[in-house]
Amino acid sequence: MKNKIIFILSLVLIISCKQEKKEQVDTNQKREPINFFNVKIDAVVKGDDTFTLFYLEGNEKNITRENSVSIKVKGGEASQNLEFQLKEDVLPTRLVLRLGGPEASDQKIVFNTIEVGYRNHKITVEKEKIFQFFNPNKFINYNQDTFTATPKEVDGKFRPNLFSRRILENKIDTTFF
Repeated sequence: MKNKIIFILSLVLIISCKQEKKEQVDTNQKREPINFFNVKIDAVVKGDDTFTLFYLEGNEKNITRENSVSIKVKGGEASQNLEFQLKEDVLPTRLVLRLGGPEASDQKIVFNTIEVGYRNHKITVEKEKIFQFFNPNKFINYNQDTFTATPKEVDGKFRPNLFSRRILENKIDTTFF
């Protein structure tokens, strides 16, 4: 009788240990990474506007509407998070950020950070290094001391763009590919 009780207790103990291990394996499984490339901008944008992120893939040289994502921006005095998410499995080689339309030619954008992410990896560009990673075109006055981009009209045209510099493109290549 004593042997039967010891056998039953041992069996119960073994079964409960196996179930506990199975539960641990299930809860510790890695989550599947999301296959969307995204760009998050933390900035103060004072006026309502639409920002567009254009991207190039492979050997493309010209930006197109097909390779872009636009977001509406609600202006305000507080810092806000603006997020662009590209189509699944798109991994760009170059980024171009258009800062609004002509109606916002007098507004200022104060950058805090820009974060580029794909799967479980990210590149964070702090405000002190934004100019190092992005090149403003002639339609933007960029103040490196205040981290402020001021879009402007030139010769009757308004196309304020920030182009990714080679340093960011190389980081994207080595971090995400």
